[in-house]
Amino acid sequence: MAFSPSPSSSPINPSPSNEERRRYDVFLTYQTKYQTIVSLETSLRDASIRTYIDQDEPISPALLGAIELSRIVIFVFTKNFGSSRYCLDKLDIIINYHKNMGKKVFPVFCDVSLTDVRQEMGTIAELMSRGDLQKHEFFKWRSAFTEATSLARFTISANCSR
Repeated sequence: MAFSPSPSSSPINPSPSNEERRRYDVFLTYQTKYQTIVSLETSLRDASIRTYIDQDEPISPALLGAIELSRIVIFVFTKNFGSSRYCLDKLDIIINYHKNMGKKVFPVFCDVSLTDVRQEMGTIAELMSRGDLQKHEFFKWRSAFTEATSLARFTISANCSR
């Protein structure tokens, strides 16, 4: 989704730069609210970082706009994130924003290991073996898992209890 200036834009009122259009510093998305996520939300708020909090919302134009108008995306993988098609489709969308528009994405692994996601083990294996997946879904999500885990430069070991 790309935003473009209206046809009536004139040189006197140039379209705003990407930096001026930023609505959020961080787009934070997760499915299950763990104490670690609550602490992260609190820290971001206390530091006056403009944050869009997405807790497994359906994909909508407003949600896509929030992703696009955020400086960075923090995607929290939890052991049950694969149970939500919204979550899986958002991962694919976010990875596409990363690959096509240079969006900065920081994956966080909470109650699921980077290795489980990368190698499709544990709950990820259960998800990928479900019979109701369409072939295109399987491959787009597999590609998104691979790309997301390659972005992980560090892992956070924290108490991810609810």
